[in-house]
Amino acid sequence: MTNLDYLAKKEWWITNNLGGWASSTISGANTSKYHGLFVISDFAGNRTMLVSTLDEYAICSNEKYELSTHFYKNAIHPQGYKNILDFSFDGFVPRWTFDINGQRLAKEIWVGKRLEQTYIRYTLLEGEGLGLNIIPLFANRNIHAIGSNPIFLEQLLFSPREIKFFSPISWGIVFSRGISTKHNYTYYDFFYQLQAQKKEPNTENLFSLFAINAYLKEGQNLEICFLSNLQPYVDVEYYNYAKSFSVPKIFNVLNSSSLMGLLRASEAYFLYSENKPSICAGYPYFWQWARDSFISLPGLCLPLNKKQIFLEIVLNWIEKFKQGLLPNRLDYQPIYESVDGTLWLIWALGEFEKRYNFIPKKIIKKLEKEFDYWFLSNEFFEIDNDGLILLKKPRLTWMDVSLNGSPLNPRIGKPIEINALWVYALRKMLDWTKNNFYLSYLQKAQKSMLKFYCKKENYLYDCIDPTDSSFRPNQLWAFALLPDLFENKAKALSLLKEKLFVKGCGFYSLSKEDKNFVLHYSGSQEERDRAYHNGAIWPFFIGAYTQAWLQAGLDPIELKKDLLSIINSSTSGALFHLPEVYDPATLDPAGCPLQAWSVGETIRAAFYLSYYLKYNRLFSQKHNPFKVAFTKKFTK
Repeated sequence: MTNLDYLAKKEWWITNNLGGWASSTISGANTSKYHGLFVISDFAGNRTMLVSTLDEYAICSNEKYELSTHFYKNAIHPQGYKNILDFSFDGFVPRWTFDINGQRLAKEIWVGKRLEQTYIRYTLLEGEGLGLNIIPLFANRNIHAIGSNPIFLEQLLFSPREIKFFSPISWGIVFSRGISTKHNYTYYDFFYQLQAQKKEPNTENLFSLFAINAYLKEGQNLEICFLSNLQPYVDVEYYNYAKSFSVPKIFNVLNSSSLMGLLRASEAYFLYSENKPSICAGYPYFWQWARDSFISLPGLCLPLNKKQIFLEIVLNWIEKFKQGLLPNRLDYQPIYESVDGTLWLIWALGEFEKRYNFIPKKIIKKLEKEFDYWFLSNEFFEIDNDGLILLKKPRLTWMDVSLNGSPLNPRIGKPIEINALWVYALRKMLDWTKNNFYLSYLQKAQKSMLKFYCKKENYLYDCIDPTDSSFRPNQLWAFALLPDLFENKAKALSLLKEKLFVKGCGFYSLSKEDKNFVLHYSGSQEERDRAYHNGAIWPFFIGAYTQAWLQAGLDPIELKKDLLSIINSSTSGALFHLPEVYDPATLDPAGCPLQAWSVGETIRAAFYLSYYLKYNRLFSQKHNPFKVAFTKKFTK
């Protein structure tokens, strides 16, 4: 494994379910300022990188062999990637095997489960014996802010196999064998390729305070643990959890090892902030967002039978309702400035009901109370005379990017996916509450949905009143949620695939034929923002596409090829994850490298298709062999 370009493009990420992580590339070189071995988070998603990487060497027969690899501004040193024999990753634990003058040395990294701990273990698998020289390199900075690395030299305490720090928090390093030797070195000009591509600051200095030296005989190991709050050095839970994790047999019909990895790695998106479960929208940039959470939840939870976690997340969110709206994010200062969080919540609960034939009464009761506010005019939206939702502000949907304070894609009026969700929500609320108050609104809105249909070109407008005729994938949600309303959906879906689907990536956010299409999602933040909803390719639409395709009676084998192309792309960037977007020019992963709704909707699509292929019928509440009883906790 000596192709450095290949090894440096393949990233591995593992998270501790508290918002922190360990990450790097197969080569061992950090190519992003967000790569690091010990990153911790507070309850608001403010993350600190304490340990960036390691300088690693093996000593054998008085010769020094390089294990680590670093990119500097004008050099690559050391070049340990040349000694890598093998690498594997199961979604939880990255593993390397090195050739050290004929001896085989293994390295593994894992993180604590709901603990701020990172473990690195070196094991001599075969050989007469060798020494290890391991030098931790510290960053001590906010994850976004390279170049501001305060040294905490005076705030540490040495013990024989333990080093304690008291800045910026109480944390430490413990190791299982060997000795530590003090020093004070600065490593200058680490170079981050991904930041250079984004025209951002891209170099930083790291510092080292000590080295760990140990000798291993065959079968022996050296274990190093970075841990916060001086927690006891006992955790092997996540390592063992990784070994025992299994996936539902229904997915075997797709025969995809990449899907198995994706399912295992999907555990990364669950957060347990203040002991309440939630979804992290994406690593390393995002936190707990309503829209992202509810789009992700069905895929991340239901195929893996995480029913209790699903409900706990929903219950946590509905506590934050304010006059029918959910906050954009869960943090200490919630902001209420999007309209679709509530609608996506109802959609997610509809998916839950398909799986379990049940919605807790207390959730329905809370929804009914909050949903009443939707029939009152407010500053964000109103129900128009045709029964559809009319938005009054330009940045209330998922297409909310602005540039210098001005929205790039203002969506005042009646967006297609918002109104598809609205009609779906009316149907579900009528069904769950038996309240006929919703019936007249539903009948009127259903009839008005046909105004989106462009008969001449056989597709759905992106927005009406005023009409936005842009050809976008948002229409997929209307075909998926309301299949009974559109007669020519099979032809429309075939056209949509022809114009927007990109094999192995997802769906263009805008047709390439549109004069506003932007080909390149690259360069500065402003350049990327311009392409974000006007050309960038989004994987998460595969969920709605799969559902709509099967409901339209189209070829499931053709769909399988499309879906597997996206699933197999989970090995092209961050291993067993899917990115936020792909660059339409290069088809390279871009945006957030680990995006919850990309993964969740791909898993949901895989579940729907697997079910169809196995049982030769659509997955629905009516035909569901997976119905199970609930604990009493959620039936009250």
